[in-house]
Amino acid sequence: VGTEDVRLTISMRSARVHEADSRPLLAVPLDSPEDLAAAKEVVRFMYVQALSPGVGPLQLLAVHRLAQYLLCASCAAACATTLASMADAQGVDEALALKVFSDLSLAHVLEDKGLAPFVEACRDLVVQHFSCTLVVARREKLMLAFEGLSAVGVVQLLAPSNSSGGSSGDGGLPVDCEDTVLYLLHMWALHNKPNADAARQLRKALRPLALSATYLQLVLPQLEWLGLSAKDVSNECSMVGGWVLQALHILLDMMIVACSP
Repeated sequence: VGTEDVRLTISMRSARVHEADSRPLLAVPLDSPEDLAAAKEVVRFMYVQALSPGVGPLQLLAVHRLAQYLLCASCAAACATTLASMADAQGVDEALALKVFSDLSLAHVLEDKGLAPFVEACRDLVVQHFSCTLVVARREKLMLAFEGLSAVGVVQLLAPSNSSGGSSGDGGLPVDCEDTVLYLLHMWALHNKPNADAARQLRKALRPLALSATYLQLVLPQLEWLGLSAKDVSNECSMVGGWVLQALHILLDMMIVACSP
């Protein structure tokens, strides 16, 4: 395989000797039979230092994952570059974008910084599909599509770093108010029954301090799937109360200054 830095996670117990020429055959374990085509593409790249022509985006994602598994850095980089070029050339369509944000087997793609240009292109298309949080909440068809997203996909769309201040921010779904975000998260949870890890991820998409007093004090404590303890909710309420009190003090000081002769 030349000088390529490849980790062959080889079980020596699986090593065999070819009957014809006595050359060793080394078995590289894969997760599933479906990985075989991607693995062959990685091995091909080791020899020719180029990807096969006409490889589609889904195949490239599979090859990228296998290349990382085998520590074939140049192959993974070539996949990322090709995917970024596809994104720039508008070679990514809405159906593909929704699949990336929905398919659990592709959840790792959304968190891979090396694929950021491709993920951003997909996110832009998904945002166009859903429009904004209020539209999703009001349209049954969009709600069903939203419930089909992966937990990582939901966080990518709704996390405060992506959609703050009621705008799309750096590419996230525009938010009308945080109460709607909590409603969407709850509907997703009712449909998907998230485990503790998924619930922990979903909490990244929520800004409790931006919730209305009603949602914070009455609705949030009822959502057991979020995994927030009574103490956590109490702390959030206290922080909101402290912020409101501080704001009132500032407003009062401003009024006193304005009324001073």
